[in-house]
Amino acid sequence: MMESIQQSLSAWMTRLGHPEFWWQVGILALAVAVAMMLRSIMLRPSHAQQEGTSFSRLRKMSRKSLDRIQFPLSMLLITLIGESILQQFGMAVPLLAIATPLLLSLAGIRIAVYMLRKGFAPSPLIKAWENLIATAAWSLVALHLLGWLPTVLAGLDAVAFNPGGTHVSLLLVLKLMLTIAGCWLLVAGALAGQCH
Repeated sequence: MMESIQQSLSAWMTRLGHPEFWWQVGILALAVAVAMMLRSIMLRPSHAQQEGTSFSRLRKMSRKSLDRIQFPLSMLLITLIGESILQQFGMAVPLLAIATPLLLSLAGIRIAVYMLRKGFAPSPLIKAWENLIATAAWSLVALHLLGWLPTVLAGLDAVAFNPGGTHVSLLLVLKLMLTIAGCWLLVAGALAGQCH
């Protein structure tokens, strides 16, 4: 079970000595820098925003919406450009090949979480659940892309006890918790929709 993860890690460790790997790291660092620069430009207050009109409130809300997906999408754009440039020089790009779907999934998760937030009344509990769901979904995508998901799921299923002949594993408990959380979010959303 752990052998596949160890083999994957050792394969990544051997790539550390190749210049291709460091070119990819440089592209990812550039993507982060560009995304942060764009974010700081977007968050600067404008004159219309300071006036307090309904148009400025709408503009502020649309800026917040765009800010949630701007960071992963601008990183994705730089990453795709860098990936195509490196491929033109005949370099292998395994790090960028993993970063691309991770950034896409991060943007999708942020959009889904933002839509959930708009459907519920704001509360610290909702924010905590949003963070938990977003982190869990992104972690599952990352594990799948690395090829570690089946091994991790098997490991979680192996941590178990059998009360009365029933197999109760850590994986089963996590699935139950996610099901309860999903049902709770659906019920809370339906109740919030009736209140509005």
